[in-house]
Amino acid sequence: MEETVYETTLVVDPAITTGWALLKLYDCGNDCYRGEIYEYGYASIPDESETDGDRCNWIFDWVGNMIDKHNINHVVEEEYFFSKRYATGSPVNVMLRAAIEMSIRRKGLYYTKIGPSLWKSFVAGRSTPTKDQVKQWGKLAAKKLFIQQALWENYGFRFPDHSLSKPSPKNKKQRPVKLKMDVCDSIGQAVFYCCCINRIPEITLSVVRPDDVGFKGAFVYT
Repeated sequence: MEETVYETTLVVDPAITTGWALLKLYDCGNDCYRGEIYEYGYASIPDESETDGDRCNWIFDWVGNMIDKHNINHVVEEEYFFSKRYATGSPVNVMLRAAIEMSIRRKGLYYTKIGPSLWKSFVAGRSTPTKDQVKQWGKLAAKKLFIQQALWENYGFRFPDHSLSKPSPKNKKQRPVKLKMDVCDSIGQAVFYCCCINRIPEITLSVVRPDDVGFKGAFVYT
């Protein structure tokens, strides 16, 4: 029996810079299934957006376009975690999620929301970095880098030390920029959705990794 794709999933980590991943779930026959992350990237809301309404309209359209372009039939979204320490961005984060969910339902699709502490605990064995990791990378960077380390050590998923910038109206060329860590988070959420929600233990990352460009301060693979 040939394996068949029974779900193509868009995973989004909503923010002003939204990490995303595309996941295919395969039925391999004989009660065997597997998951494959075959593309990932990030989408940044344009700086010229004047209001939160503009930002919501932009991400509403972006999600709809991604669903059409990739024939998506399900969407996974990270649930927002409210924190007293970082309350400034809460309103816009909530609004962006509402716009995303409206766009999904406009297409007649359903979505799954996953809690940040749940997927992080599954992928990394804990929801926060260790004291040693904070000491090594700093408090802010460690919150992202401990996921990148866990994806490498537990799943063999390796990322380049850079992302490619989005072409601007003036300069249409893409240039390397420091890796957008939102991408790593979206991959972690895809792993959780595949392995925990769908109970499929086999998941691969088939994205071809470009060569590093030598960014200082990037995660060092060992």
